[in-house]
Amino acid sequence: MDMGKVEDWLSAVPSKYTRKIYKAGIRKFEEFYQQGIETLIGQSPEETGHVIDKFYTWLKDRGHGQNTCRNLVNSPIQFLKFFGTDPKYKRSLGIYRTVLTTRDHRTSIGEIQEMAKTANTREQVLFEDALTLCSEDHASFGKRYIVYWLTLCHQESKSDYRIPDI
Repeated sequence: MDMGKVEDWLSAVPSKYTRKIYKAGIRKFEEFYQQGIETLIGQSPEETGHVIDKFYTWLKDRGHGQNTCRNLVNSPIQFLKFFGTDPKYKRSLGIYRTVLTTRDHRTSIGEIQEMAKTANTREQVLFEDALTLCSEDHASFGKRYIVYWLTLCHQESKSDYRIPDI
């Protein structure tokens, strides 16, 4: 990965979480493409679109869900657009389609503990405080806080669990 062009592009993205997702998408794309993404800059929209189509199919073939594929494919598309190459990918593939969660159960304690493992120290302290509130007199507030945190967690990338400031 030529970090110069990628870093130029990422520096123009205001959100650090978006930058993190974009960087992961570029890495995954380069794993697929076996070359730096910079080699596509300046190619025709049809050529770059064909590569994007193949990348999306490659991700789907490896068992990635639709929402993950959408997020990973968006990275190279946005990178190429930033440098003036607008890929003409097949709209019929449904790359930007969003699938609602198929989750059919409440979040278990084990899942909550797994999420807490990815939190930084500040977030872990806040999370522990919320769990304590659940078991004390302020159970209603503690449970609302945890539900709010979990809701945000599921809206973020699975590696970006964080406790919101409320």
